[in-house]
This record gives sequence, structure tokens and C-alpha cells, in this order.
Amino acid sequence: MPKNLDISAHHCAILTGFIAVSQLETLILCFARMHQVIALVLNTHVVPKFLQYSCYALCVLCPIALCGCIEHFHITQDQQWDYISETYPELIPEFQKLTHFVLYIKSCKLNHLLIAMILSGITLFVIFVVFLFDIFNLMVDLKIRRSTSYYQKHKEAMHSLLVQFVTSSICLVPPFMLVIIVFFEIPNGQLLSEMFIAWFVSHSSINMIGLIIFFPPYQIFFLRVFKRKNSKHTTPVAVVPVVAAVSSGF
Repeated sequence: MPKNLDISAHHCAILTGFIAVSQLETLILCFARMHQVIALVLNTHVVPKFLQYSCYALCVLCPIALCGCIEHFHITQDQQWDYISETYPELIPEFQKLTHFVLYIKSCKLNHLLIAMILSGITLFVIFVVFLFDIFNLMVDLKIRRSTSYYQKHKEAMHSLLVQFVTSSICLVPPFMLVIIVFFEIPNGQLLSEMFIAWFVSHSSINMIGLIIFFPPYQIFFLRVFKRKNSKHTTPVAVVPVVAAVSSGF
């Protein structure tokens, strides 16, 4: 994006952080919504409205707060070159080859932000697990109390969310690991960062493949699309019967 659209790497970092946090929050809200729909049907484990609205407000504020923090730690291009010259002078030729780059100098405040991000990631994972296990327990009660068709509808929705939970959990590991690499200054961090970034951007493809393989409604949808395309490419052939009339005269 910086190379093709001529956008600064700093703004790309802000956009990436905003999208990653928003994506994770959206997945949590989908699970919370599914949980509350079943909870209202069974009249159990219903979250109070004020707590729901507080969580919604927090979901709106967190991405904005992260963008504000990234902007706060941003330094000018001249300050970045001064830092490279003083700390890593041997890397100056490599940085000069880059058309776009951004540096965030590690400081006490940045460490506090990284610790907050690590704790937030662990907290969100715990919330995931709690919602997941409670939804499974509620689904057992729902199967007993409601009709088969009603249960099947929620089961399919739950199956879809479960597939997305697994794929998103796998693909949201890279941002968490990037924070760990930066905080603990792990050796070969550049190579590991590139690998985790490549892993992270493959999320959409992995999610789609997971839904196609493990979610029957997606399989049915794609089969219908393929059959429709095959029927369009098939040229109808009209068979006209030839009637030969033979008259004989004596």
C-alpha cells in the first residue's frame, strides 16, 4: 500500500492496527450476540443492558485509542534518521533502499502499551473460551426445550461462528507474537516479523477455505453456483425427427 498508493508507512501502521482490533472485536460481538439470543430464549445467563452498552462503547473506543497511541509514539523522519545513525549506523545503506519505513523508538511508555496489549489479548481469549463453553451448554438445553428445526437454525449459525473462531484465532496469533517479539527483543526479529505478517494477511483466504470445508451451507451454495455455470456453458442441441413418407402406387 505505501508503494502503490504513496501512503506513509506510519498511516499504514495505524490502519493495520485499527482493522486488526476491529476484526477481533467484531468476532467477539458475534459470539456475544449468539450467546444472548440463546440466553433470552432460555431465560438464563442474560447480560444486563447497561453492561452490553458499556461493552459496545469500549469496542468503539479501543481501536481509536490504539490509533491515538501509535500517533503519539510517531517521530519525524529526521528524528528517525538520527536514531538510525546513532544506534545502527551499519544499517543506513539498507534503510536508504526503502522507499517507505517507520520507526517507533522503544521507551517506558511504549513498554506499558505493549504490556496492555498483551494483557488485553489474553483477556479477549479468555472471554472467547467462556462464551464458547457457555454457548455449548446452552445449546444442549435448547435442543431439549425447542423444536428440531429451531435448534438446527442456531446450530448452523453456531457452526459458522466456530469455524471463524478457529481460523481467526489461528490468524490473530501473529499480531500477538509481533508484540512479544518487540517487547522481549527476540533475536532474528526481522525475519520472524515478516513471517508473521505474511501469516496474518492470509486470514481471509484461510477463513473462506475453512467455511467451504467445514460449513455445509457454504458447500451447498458453491455447488449451486458451479452447477449454474455449467448449465450456462452447455449448448442445448435440438433433435428434429425426420419423417420419411413413402408412397407406393400400384
